[in-house]
Amino acid sequence: MTNQGAEGLSVLAVAPSREEMDRRVAQVAAGRFRRPVLVLGIEGAYVPSRPESARGRRPGQARHRAKRARGKHEWREAKGFRFSLLDGDRLVHGLSWHQMQSESELGEALQEVKNAGLIPEETVRLCVICDGAEWLWKHVQSLFPSACQVLDSDHCSAYLHKVAKAHYGHTLQALEWVEATLTRLSRGKMGTVLGALRRMQPTSEEALKAMDEASTAHPGGRRGDRAP
Repeated sequence: MTNQGAEGLSVLAVAPSREEMDRRVAQVAAGRFRRPVLVLGIEGAYVPSRPESARGRRPGQARHRAKRARGKHEWREAKGFRFSLLDGDRLVHGLSWHQMQSESELGEALQEVKNAGLIPEETVRLCVICDGAEWLWKHVQSLFPSACQVLDSDHCSAYLHKVAKAHYGHTLQALEWVEATLTRLSRGKMGTVLGALRRMQPTSEEALKAMDEASTAHPGGRRGDRAP
């Protein structure tokens, strides 16, 4: 019933009005000198979906569990985004849209939201958080070129652990390097970390690939020339 009710709905059908978004922004901005931060989180994740063979009613008494297919290999990627206003330690929900959709469909949904004026860039500071996938950042850079772009901490840590393992192996030095690098990032020294990554001399092709992926995962990074 939920699927039937939601069939054909667009992102604007479930989005708040421009007036409501302006009201929420004004409420958070009250008494503050600087414009409030509006966080746009974009993500893609594989989620299980039940095949058609596992749906519908089954004959017999209701108290018995239906024997249906387990839905093996029925995994599809859900792509979506969420807007939230930062109000101190509190998040004020703005809009959430996650669907089984393609990259282009997600980009079109973001475009619809922007065209409808639901992202009041003149009254907020827009911050975009997502992982290092290129398909995410290209939409961000196209639609919101002035936004602050941030690689989320979990994916950042994963990139660094991959570099450490490939370059130093399973050693104490690898762990020390990751912890030192995360400490520098927590203190805002992004340029220092990116510069160090570009200057590292990889010990293998695997290490070279991991370093390139880490240095280009954040939109501020650039692929550097390294000798293997």
